[in-house]
Amino acid sequence: MKPKNILVPTDLSESAAAALHEGRELAASFDATLHVLQVIEYPLRNGPASELCGQKERAGLERLRGLFGAIDERRVTFACHVGTPLVEIVEYARTHDIDLIVMGSHQRLPTPQMLSPSVTENIVRQAPCPVLVVHAQQAHALAA
Repeated sequence: MKPKNILVPTDLSESAAAALHEGRELAASFDATLHVLQVIEYPLRNGPASELCGQKERAGLERLRGLFGAIDERRVTFACHVGTPLVEIVEYARTHDIDLIVMGSHQRLPTPQMLSPSVTENIVRQAPCPVLVVHAQQAHALAA
């Protein structure tokens, strides 16, 4: 498999940074386009809060661009959506011909309070393409 489009969803966490590092390396290795998506969770997409959603999207895009500095914008696509992370990530992958999703995961130990699967686990189950899960601890190993 040689991916042409790689998606890295980010919440700007340490585990997302590890996934972004891995996604950039893979995109460079395969000469693929890297898609970086931030989903801002907000329940009211339409209606009176829509202007606030637009402001959040614009601010999110600026934060994402700030992570990269000087880059070849032809090979990186930034997107910021407001909505439910699971829905937005899977829909983005479907509508942008994504071949691989690279996601971060917090290596949490199961507790009795964890009754529902994480967003990453749900993406693995519902994604239209393979998903590579990168743990935050791997970022230190990759950098070493």
